[in-house]
Amino acid sequence: MKTIYTRYETSNLLEDLGQDVVHFKIYFRTDELPEVRFGILFPYRELVYFVKETNQPAYEYLTGIRSSIAGYGPKETKVLAKIAEEGFDVEPFIMAYLESKDAVFISQHLEWIERLNAPEAQRQASKALESISNAVGENYAREQIKGDKYRDELDQTIHELTFRYFPDLFEMGEEKIKAYQNALIATTIDFTDKLDRIINTD
Repeated sequence: MKTIYTRYETSNLLEDLGQDVVHFKIYFRTDELPEVRFGILFPYRELVYFVKETNQPAYEYLTGIRSSIAGYGPKETKVLAKIAEEGFDVEPFIMAYLESKDAVFISQHLEWIERLNAPEAQRQASKALESISNAVGENYAREQIKGDKYRDELDQTIHELTFRYFPDLFEMGEEKIKAYQNALIATTIDFTDKLDRIINTD
């Protein structure tokens, strides 16, 4: 049975969970079956790991893009937007990722789709989704997004004040700048964690 790539889609958790984490869904058909109803789902970070093993220059480019985007957290939708703007095509790597999967993996995915089509499986999936929604709550995503924005702006504010009062620091060489960046990250994370405990502890 030959696996034939057809297309891919992206989705993210920003709206539901307030986390800028991207997932890909790869759709395919075989020489015996039409395109699958449910694509193979995997996170962007898994694609990056795959690229690291297969194309080191592309891996360095992708990690460099994330480093060039200010802020905390994955920022994966921003990464994808930036690489698309620069004309970097991820699709060949997505196709290569699919091609790297053996016949057993493909067969297991097709079997999973068959099981998912059963009415009982659909009822269980619906219950699981409802349970997750109840556990997370409607304000969860909004609070996550607010927390991420606060961290990013706190980091930027400290950096701007440091640059204003200690501009010579940024002329002291790479080692000093790296130490400053590490201290800035540690300070920002430590402060936001403590603030979260103050706010949420009775």
